Amino acid sequence: MKPELIKQARQAQGWSQQELAEKVGAPHSSVYKWERGMSKPSKSNQKRLEEVFSGSDSGAGNASVEKHLRQRIVDLEARLEDKDKNIALLEDALAIAKSALKEIAKS
Repeated sequence: MKPELIKQARQAQGWSQQELAEKVGAPHSSVYKWERGMSKPSKSNQKRLEEVFSGSDSGAGNASVEKHLRQRIVDLEARLEDKDKNIALLEDALAIAKSALKEIAKS
C-alpha cells in the first residue's frame, strides 16, 4: 500500500494516526513512518491495514474511502482547471509585454 493511500484512507475514516495504529496493533510511530514513506508495513501489518480499510472492522469502510477519493478527484480537477486558467492569463500577459517591448524598440 502506497504511503499516500494509507494517509488518504485513514483520513477518509476520520481516524487519527493513533487510532489507526490501535486498530492495526502497531505503534503510532509506525503509522507516521508508513504515511511518509520512511518505512513500509510488515506483511502482517499490510494485511491488517487491508482488513481495516476494506471494512472488516467497519461496514462503512469502503463507502467512506470511496467518498473521500471521489471528493479528492473533484478537488484535483478543479485545481487543474484553475491552473489552466492561470496559464492562459500568463500567456496573455506575456504577449502584451512582448508587444509593448517591440513598440519601445521601434521608437
